[in-house]
Amino acid sequence: MIMAAIVTIIVSYPLFLLLNTNSLVCIVIMKLSFVLLVAWFISPFHAWIQDLYDVKSRYQLISLTFSIGIQFGSFMPVLALWAWKYTGNVQIPAAFIIAWGCLGVISVMRAKSRA
Repeated sequence: MIMAAIVTIIVSYPLFLLLNTNSLVCIVIMKLSFVLLVAWFISPFHAWIQDLYDVKSRYQLISLTFSIGIQFGSFMPVLALWAWKYTGNVQIPAAFIIAWGCLGVISVMRAKSRA
């Protein structure tokens, strides 16, 4: 998960530069790249998060943290697109993804050290 987040941080800016080409092929490549990066991060997530909590309260805490994450995460694309429209800079959404990637690396590392 840490590697997936680090690779996401590294490739987000170059992938968003593909939007400047106005080529459908480049946009599809960008979208597929992000789909693969998300799948790389999410695939081990469920097994990993179950190891973080004890059996007695596992599903309650997992549901709570997942719901909180969805609330913040679902708001970010709207904010990123608004910032893109306001500034006219296509790399603004990349900055949001880089920030979330950094948060992901820190979170996984901290949780790993506590476990």
